[in-house]
Amino acid sequence: MSITWTTLNRLGRSKVLRSSYVWIVLVPVAARILEKTPDTIELTLFGSQLIFTLLLPFSWKILYLSAVFFSVASLIYSIKCPIVVRDYDNYAQYQEAGRGFAFLMRTLDEVYRSKTLPDDARKNFSFQMSLDFGLHINNDMWGYSEKIDNNSKATYKEISNVPNIVRERLSEFFWHVRDISDLLYGRIVIIVAGLYAAGFILFSIVLIQNFMYVIRQF
Repeated sequence: MSITWTTLNRLGRSKVLRSSYVWIVLVPVAARILEKTPDTIELTLFGSQLIFTLLLPFSWKILYLSAVFFSVASLIYSIKCPIVVRDYDNYAQYQEAGRGFAFLMRTLDEVYRSKTLPDDARKNFSFQMSLDFGLHINNDMWGYSEKIDNNSKATYKEISNVPNIVRERLSEFFWHVRDISDLLYGRIVIIVAGLYAAGFILFSIVLIQNFMYVIRQF
């Protein structure tokens, strides 16, 4: 299974991971503050002496690096992931956003101008085939519009089916453009996936350190 932008969508859209840049600021500040505090505090309560441990069971450096990896990955995802893939999982979402035919044609043009589209994808999704597909939809829309505007002999059934016909063909064109866009910047996709993986590995180490600390207390 190859990794694509769609594969990374759940991570790239995560509010938790996208806010990890905050930890890049907070972690050094918190570490500096806790450096000046003692590892333990002794308190006397009702004649009994209690000892509270303030030493944290994990490495600040590992937590900081984890936040850095997540932040860089989220930033690259936001900049490089094609809009049609990043913002829309299906045609219903695309339609609700008020997008139409023109945006898909602009996106298609940008895709085929890009040098990052794999050669096999360029062969399977030829630009002429995609352009013909798009122009076919455009001609259908204009054709039906002219029939209605000119009060021609178009039947009521033809006129009432215009929205459904356009919607079906535009939906097909949406998926066509989205599938091609999903293949852009293949190397960057791998880099982003690697950054996310590194972030999760480091964060897992922090969780394991916390878990081992709790186990040792028993």
